[in-house]
Amino acid sequence: MWAEARRSRRGGPPEGGGPLPAPAGGRSTAEGCRLTVGRRWARRRWPVLAGLLAALVLLPGNAAAGATLLRDDFNGADGTAPDGDRWTLVGIDGNGTATVQGAALELNGTAAVRSREALTLHSFELRVDVEPLDASGQGATVTVLSVHRDEAVGRVSVLCAAGSGWAVTSVRGGKVTIHTEARVPAVGTWYTVAVGVEGGSAKVTVTATDNASDTWSYEVDIDPLDVQCALELGVNGSRARFDTVLLTTDQWQETPVLSVSVGLFVILFVVLLGPFLVKRIERQLEAFLFVMGVVAVSLDTALLRLSPSGGGEGLDPVWSVQLVEAGLVDPLKITAAVLVAGLLFHYLHDRFKAGVERAIARLGLSAVVFLMVVVLGLVSSLITAIIAALLLVEFISVLRLDKRTETALTVIACFSIGLGAALTPVGEPLSTIVIDTKLNEEFWYLLKLIGVYIFPTVFALGVVAVMYLRRGHANRETLARAEREKEEGLKDVGIRGLKVYIFVMALVFLGTGFAPIIEWYIKRLGWAVLYWVNTSSAILDNATLASAEIVPSMTEFQIVAALMGLLIAGGMLIPGNIPNIISAGKLDISSKEWARYGVPVGAVMMLLFFIVLLARSMM
Repeated sequence: MWAEARRSRRGGPPEGGGPLPAPAGGRSTAEGCRLTVGRRWARRRWPVLAGLLAALVLLPGNAAAGATLLRDDFNGADGTAPDGDRWTLVGIDGNGTATVQGAALELNGTAAVRSREALTLHSFELRVDVEPLDASGQGATVTVLSVHRDEAVGRVSVLCAAGSGWAVTSVRGGKVTIHTEARVPAVGTWYTVAVGVEGGSAKVTVTATDNASDTWSYEVDIDPLDVQCALELGVNGSRARFDTVLLTTDQWQETPVLSVSVGLFVILFVVLLGPFLVKRIERQLEAFLFVMGVVAVSLDTALLRLSPSGGGEGLDPVWSVQLVEAGLVDPLKITAAVLVAGLLFHYLHDRFKAGVERAIARLGLSAVVFLMVVVLGLVSSLITAIIAALLLVEFISVLRLDKRTETALTVIACFSIGLGAALTPVGEPLSTIVIDTKLNEEFWYLLKLIGVYIFPTVFALGVVAVMYLRRGHANRETLARAEREKEEGLKDVGIRGLKVYIFVMALVFLGTGFAPIIEWYIKRLGWAVLYWVNTSSAILDNATLASAEIVPSMTEFQIVAALMGLLIAGGMLIPGNIPNIISAGKLDISSKEWARYGVPVGAVMMLLFFIVLLARSMM
């Protein structure tokens, strides 16, 4: 009796085995403890959260002021040559010179200086004082360059030629446009050239320093400066002086803010742990992520003190019409695909089921599962990851497996779909952004770059899926579940579409809200650290992370490391990928059940690929 009492106090079963007797009321002791803790937290959570938010607002540095990126008045403090920390000499021929004298930079002949530190900028303002010293040659130029894989391409250039006049040259979509200004700059007169860039538009303003009425301006469209850029001052067969170079930006990316960082990391941990610790959150995951996305953007709006830019291709992490529009519009295509496919499967379910059963009868269950994982992974880059995921859930529903095996196969197949879909811009948003927006490469670029890693992995996942498979595990529970899925009505199809819509909207807000964390910390890491930090794509939209991390100045190895970390980690948890979301919702897989298989499979893959990449980096 005493031994049984001790076992009972330790939580063990009574002697002879069997479950512990439940206390009065039908609840176990552990469940009662969880309920008690849950009630206490429910009573205290709002004061705690309100106090935390108030503390964040009171933290120092809750305003992102403009930043000065480059300033040089050429006062001669560094001698007679341009400051080597700021400038590098380029394009100087045998007769060209670049000297600092009389508190100004004088360029003579054919010569140019370029800002040494290339900057990744979306918007900025540049001001330079220019004085033409003769009317020979082609004049002096002030140019903003995009540095693309060590190639400098002018995006907007202002020409000051005392012999002919002013000209503004711009590049948009490979097309060069030249605007000429009839006014001719006078030799020996200082002019202030101001270039304001906001995304894909630039405004040039020129004013004579001693005559404010002598001014003109011109607005032009340019290729967005979403890659590293630099400033270049030069002359071509001429002689000119430059002074008071000032490059400033009010971009929030340039100035980390303590309160925003702390707040977003708190939200990040809540998003990560909430579905595992609170069952109500797990059941209403879409609504929870939507609320967290709204909170993240609201936090940025309150603490960054930014005005929405309303321009360019990116979205500032503050509430704006553009962000709301993106949240409402971006989920439409995915939701439409889910609804259309859901309707097709609703009416064609019996035929699809009969086809799968015939395939199982002819090939065997193991072969069908292997082909399901491999084929869906490979064709997802052509039919999109969404359609591949919808086909997956229909396959899994027809197989009638036990719950554990069904969950394992679904998770493995979603890894395969997520990896395969990245091979072309058709497959998923990540590949579209990387190929078309960030790198401007051809259709098969990622297939050639990471296909050597993706194809063997997809086939390996097919083998792993067969290893998880247990034949003959149909039982009354799974048969009943299959029958319920078979009888899914149009209402269920509509509800699932609505959930997907809310889920994608939540990812839009979360990705935008967490942009400061990405900009300030993640994208500045080395490839090895970035690879592991990209496990954050298990809960964040990997397309958003790729948009922030991938720039043309990266080497192909760095691009491979960043992408493989994003793609593998995307399968570890439900929010990591759209296929995960669709599959978990249709097959009723909880966050804990998904993580039981997704985390260990993903961790092993991450480790193996890290070893491969590490070996490649040492070659």
